[in-house]
Amino acid sequence: MKLPVDLSTAMWGIIDRLAKLSSTVLMTTVMGNFFTSFASMDDHTIFMNITALGILVITIIVDVCIQIGNFVIHYSTWAEEIFVIICMLVLFIILSFSALTVPTTKRSLELKYGELHKKILSGGLEEAGKLTVQELKDVVGKYWIMAETGGPQFVMARSVTCAASGAICLLTALTLVEAEIRMNLLYSGDRKTHSTYAWSIPWIVVSQFTGVAVGTIAPTCRWFTSISFKCSKGDGNSYPNDFKVENYWIQRLVEWKKRPLALRIRDQKLKNLFKKLKRKLKTEYGASSNQRISESETDIGASTNQGIPEPETGTQLDLSDFVLQLESEVKVPKRILKNICHDMNQLIETGKRQQPKNLLELLQKSYSFKGVAEFDSGEVSHTYSEEPPNCWTLPVVTLTSIAIALPTIGNHMVDELVLGVREGLLYARLIEKTLSS
Repeated sequence: MKLPVDLSTAMWGIIDRLAKLSSTVLMTTVMGNFFTSFASMDDHTIFMNITALGILVITIIVDVCIQIGNFVIHYSTWAEEIFVIICMLVLFIILSFSALTVPTTKRSLELKYGELHKKILSGGLEEAGKLTVQELKDVVGKYWIMAETGGPQFVMARSVTCAASGAICLLTALTLVEAEIRMNLLYSGDRKTHSTYAWSIPWIVVSQFTGVAVGTIAPTCRWFTSISFKCSKGDGNSYPNDFKVENYWIQRLVEWKKRPLALRIRDQKLKNLFKKLKRKLKTEYGASSNQRISESETDIGASTNQGIPEPETGTQLDLSDFVLQLESEVKVPKRILKNICHDMNQLIETGKRQQPKNLLELLQKSYSFKGVAEFDSGEVSHTYSEEPPNCWTLPVVTLTSIAIALPTIGNHMVDELVLGVREGLLYARLIEKTLSS
């Protein structure tokens, strides 16, 4: 972003103008790719990133406007520069408002996941030892669909704002292509730089054009995927609902409105003025806000119960009932569900081909794990009685170390034990991570 904020260096050469324009287009492309990253952040991280990004975006926009006013940027690319910085500003506004929905969507999806989890448990999952292989695979498929479709980044990627960011990225990339073609037609053969950046400008243009080309792929694919979602719905009456603002978009703003604003004002007159203003706002907007909140809670509860399947009566399992979706969200097409199930089946097949042979041999030679349980609970040694719960790896590693130190154990048995425990620790660490989260 060195070139867009350079206020003093005049860049009137053809390649110089393209370098200036490609810098702002690259910034827009980066913002479009940064979109889904907000879904995996907490509130504090989102605020810090939005603030830092806002400072950079505003700085670039102001500097480009100054350069246009001072003729630092050639007038032949003014139209493209103005269009790109407008797109950049619109994209930043979309990013900011989309970041507000992240906590609300996470809460809504957690509620739906909890309801579906209870439904699966009520279907006999608590008797896991009595499940057949096919029943266990069906249960894994249900949770797999819930985890994939309820992932924050996947939810953000299929949102309307993310689709809009893809359209903006594509428009700015096409603007850069249009400027390149127009400059070559008007000034054919003149590709010399006339700025103090000298030989580095051609390399900057090449690298930034490459970045824009590669970076536009993902946002554009998300945009076209969103369009295919909408077309696959096949509901002709859905277009009037496209302008409806769902409650999860404004739920965070409503919560902020209800939350008291902590202002330390020493002057008594100003305090009284703010109190009067607060009472007036509550009188005018309190009723409408309460109604909106009640509608939001009702919709979230309804959408939570909606799509919770009853126990399957047939042999065919419909995994579409276990898709986690937000309020008024377009139904995920069946081909997407097929791709998700295909990935799951591939992973299962990979697990069949790459079984932990040493661990299986160790389990076959083992009679029970009562010794590990007693050792971990402190019945054998009080030294480990204060260890944190759900700690599987520590007693296993400790007992393995004791077994290896015994003089009567053969070397081949030690090697087999170490290999089996090493493979088993991979699963134990995964279980510990899940229990501690």
